[in-house]
Amino acid sequence: TPPLAVTPPAADGWIQSEPVVPTPTVPRRTVDVRRRRLPLWIGAVAAAVVIIVGVVYAAHALLTKPSADPQAHTSSQPSQQQSSTQPAAILSPESMLSETDANLVDPDRSWQASLTQTGIDGNSPLPACLQSSTEGQPTPELSMVRTLTASGKNPPTILHQADAYPSPEEATQAFTGQAGQLGECQLEGAYLVHGIVVADLGNQATGVVVQVGADKPTFHTVLLSRTGSIVNIIEVAQSGTAPSVAALGRASAKVTNDQCTAAVGLCSSGFSVTTGPPPLGGDVPGFLTAADIPPISKSTGSWGGTDPISKPDVSGSQCEAVNFASVAGTTKAAAQRTYLMHDDPQAPDTLGLDEIIWTMKDAKAADALVSKVSHNVSTCGKRQLTATISKPVKVTGQGANATGIAGSAFTVVQEIDKKTKVTYRVGILSAGSKVVYTFLSPGDDFDFTDEQWDNLNVRAGQRASQIK
Repeated sequence: TPPLAVTPPAADGWIQSEPVVPTPTVPRRTVDVRRRRLPLWIGAVAAAVVIIVGVVYAAHALLTKPSADPQAHTSSQPSQQQSSTQPAAILSPESMLSETDANLVDPDRSWQASLTQTGIDGNSPLPACLQSSTEGQPTPELSMVRTLTASGKNPPTILHQADAYPSPEEATQAFTGQAGQLGECQLEGAYLVHGIVVADLGNQATGVVVQVGADKPTFHTVLLSRTGSIVNIIEVAQSGTAPSVAALGRASAKVTNDQCTAAVGLCSSGFSVTTGPPPLGGDVPGFLTAADIPPISKSTGSWGGTDPISKPDVSGSQCEAVNFASVAGTTKAAAQRTYLMHDDPQAPDTLGLDEIIWTMKDAKAADALVSKVSHNVSTCGKRQLTATISKPVKVTGQGANATGIAGSAFTVVQEIDKKTKVTYRVGILSAGSKVVYTFLSPGDDFDFTDEQWDNLNVRAGQRASQIK
């Protein structure tokens, strides 16, 4: 769908109107009253005619007055002047994702709108990870919600929420708050599979792919975007498989182009979507959030992080050969956070995840520390006959602002005696000038897969790259 043309706003976001030219004042002239005097009966007749014409005009106006029903004369493309003074006028059922638009998500199904609601209440559906509370956030002047259902087996569902704010500035504040909610995702049982990095979709856009549940998961692909004074959240949910990010991007672009002119915002032209870090979020930015930790299939519990401490206290696998509390070359105090599992009586007492972040002088110094620890762990079997080290797995990825992530992940098995062995998982990586160390002491039935552990370390690097 070609983008709609939009008049660029002025620096303050308002459309500039044509200047008003004042009407020239006509000088008054002196009139000879005697020459303009008329008979009295002619003046009376003229007054009566004026009264009759006024009555007829008023009656005509009442009979032809437009309907007060807002849907009777709703336009999906109101004027730009309406967008800054009457936000309700720029949001209507016609500006929501339609059944035809839903074909962009999956063209092999037939779609039907199951709900179109004006306003949000306690019974309204909410996109994954977003909260109903708006405390501390601007309040939209109008909100609309639409859900669409699909035909066929294992059908996906679509939820579209649109909020119109009094100004682009308030819409920007709301977008930032909702992006933070997506980045933390406090939905029970949620795991942030990856973030969505979006370019050229309205004024701002971001998103996440969320897995809810472990054995029979449901996946939610959520895209948050803003054009002018309107914020859109579109979610596609499906059991067992993650809905296409690119397909959702096409649907979001269509909605954006339907709204951008009226919302005095940017349209969508040549947008792109790729996987990347989730939006910045969490109670301790820079560290993992609970939703960053992959689900353990046999666990029913949830992860929770402790308050960070500045002097790391981790024994590790005994193969790192570094003093975690006094690493040389740092520019600020180290920070450690421990994650423990709650609400699962079957989880072993030893189950816990430690994360340490060091800030080095520069990326070169960070890479040197990573190389040192990686070498120490890799050669640990030569120094400790009780240790068995897996082949290191390279950990690579991209963090915020295209920051490169590089390091290694290991599995270390320590033989306590002939009958007892303890398994540890270790990760060490750099993200710019940051160095992140991860350590897990799993249980027999409470462990990550190798792929999950590798992904967790990439996510740790992504989170570290989001702070200075």
